[in-house]
Amino acid sequence: MVSKKTLIIFDTNILIINGGKGYSYGTFEFNKDFIDVKNFINTYNLKDKVTLAVPHLCIEELMKRKRFFYDNESKSLKSKFESFSKLDGAVLSIPPLTPDYERFIMETKQNYLGTHNIIFLDYPSDDCFKRILTRAIEKKKPFIEKNDHSDYGFKDVVIWESILNFNNYKDFEKIIFFTNDKEAFNEDCVNEFKETNKDNFFYILNTLEEVTKEVANDNGIDLELDKYVKWAKSDYFKDLFMEFLSDYKNINTNEVNYPISKIELINPCKNLRKEELDEGIVLYHIDSVIKVLYEREKDVKSSIEFTVTTLINDINEIQEIVPECEMF
Repeated sequence: MVSKKTLIIFDTNILIINGGKGYSYGTFEFNKDFIDVKNFINTYNLKDKVTLAVPHLCIEELMKRKRFFYDNESKSLKSKFESFSKLDGAVLSIPPLTPDYERFIMETKQNYLGTHNIIFLDYPSDDCFKRILTRAIEKKKPFIEKNDHSDYGFKDVVIWESILNFNNYKDFEKIIFFTNDKEAFNEDCVNEFKETNKDNFFYILNTLEEVTKEVANDNGIDLELDKYVKWAKSDYFKDLFMEFLSDYKNINTNEVNYPISKIELINPCKNLRKEELDEGIVLYHIDSVIKVLYEREKDVKSSIEFTVTTLINDINEIQEIVPECEMF
C-alpha cells in the first residue's frame, strides 16, 4: 500500500488543558490528545509521512488564558491570605504578573514547542479582513449566530482563514483538521476548503480515535495490534528481551563459532504479525533487530545485525524467542 503524506492541524480546543490554566503556572504544554497523536506517529515510524501543525492564534490564545488565570488566582490567593498575615511565621510569596514572569513563561513555551516538530500556520493576511466581514454579515461558517449576534466565533474564523491561506498544501495529499467544535466547523467548511484546494483530501475529525484510525488506514496499520506494538516498544519488554539474550555466549556465522562480546538492541519492533492456531489459540510474532559484536580473533572485533522473533500470547506472555542467526 502506498502511504499518503498527511498534515494534521490542531484546534485550540484539542490543545487546551484545564480551560487554559494548564497543569502548572510554571509550565506550558499541550493536552493529552496531541501527545497521543505524536506518540502514535513515533510508534509506527511515521515521521516522514505525517506532519503536525498549529495555527499561531491557537498558541496566542493558550498563552492569553494562562496569563488570565495566573493573574486572577494570584490576586485571589493574596486576598484570602490577608486573614493569616498577622500570624507569626505566616508568609505567602507569589510572583505577580510582571515582565519577569512574562519572560519566564515565553521561554518555557519556546522550549516546549522546540521539542516538537510542528508547522505553524500564520495569521491570515490583511486582505482577508474584507472576507471576514462578509462571513459575519452572511453568517457564513465558522461564524455562529447566537442570541442575534452573528459575530460569535471570531477567533474560529481567524483560525479557519489561517487554514485556507496556508500555502504549502502541495507537500501533502491529505489534510486533517482536528477540532471538537462540530457546530462551527461543519460540512460547509469542508466544501469551502475543497473549492480552493482541489488537489487535497480534506477531513474535519473530532476525536482521537477518528484521527488515529484515518492515519492507520492510510499506512496499512492494523489497530487491533496496536496494544501489542506499544508493549513491544516498552522498557519492560526491552528488559525481558535483553535478559533472555544475555544467556547467549557464542554466535555461529559461516559455520564458525565466535565468542560474543556485546549485544545491542537496534529496533525492538521492526514488525509485528498475528498467527491464529487451532482451537482459537493466537500468537503474536514480534520481529526485533539486534546487533551482535563478537571477536573473530584476538583484538579483531566484528559485528552482525539480524532479526530475533519473539512469540507472545494474547496476554503478553513470552512463549519463545527465536534468533535468525544461530546463538548458544
